[in-house]
Parts: sequence; structure tokens; C-alpha cells
Amino acid sequence: MYRMEEIEVKSISAGLEKVRENIGKWAEVNLTKDNRVELSATHKKNIMGVKFSKRDIVGYLPDGTSETVLAGIKSGKKIKARIFDFVPKFEEALPTYNVSIWMN
Repeated sequence: MYRMEEIEVKSISAGLEKVRENIGKWAEVNLTKDNRVELSATHKKNIMGVKFSKRDIVGYLPDGTSETVLAGIKSGKKIKARIFDFVPKFEEALPTYNVSIWMN
């Protein structure tokens, strides 16, 4: 795997807590029905032998970056994303963070 690029992503309505939980973790890169690239994080828990998994949508990639990622997904390459840093934006309500895109 090699790092393709680093981008700045705005969270949709996920809120600050969900983004904080996922810093430093791998996010899944999925394609939506309207050809947008979605970043989602999966949390797996095991409580008394019962397994739970919860998927949170963290944000969407900007249009300029999503074209290269979209071409990689359609060609069958393995693509991952890692949330690694907040970007302080005091005038906006939704959190902004940096994501590094990794491709195989």
C-alpha cells in the first residue's frame, strides 16, 4: 500500500464526538448510489458473547479527489482512508479533518 494523497474533509452531520473516536483509525471507502465516495467507520463490540457492529458515516470526499478514488474503486483496487488530524475552523459549526488516502 502506498499513500496517494492527503485531503481535507468536512464532516456531514456526524458531530465532533464521532470524528474524535475515529482519529488514527482506518475508515472504509464506499461508493454511494449517486457516485459519491463515502467515508464510514465500523465499530465492533462483543458484549456477553453477542457481537454487535455499528457503522457511522463520517463524511464524503470532495469532488476533485473523489474522481481518482472512484476510478480506483471501479478498477478493483483496494483503497483505504485514515483520519489523522483536525483542522481548526472556528467560523464553521461542522468539524473539518484531514484524511490520507491509501491505495494498493
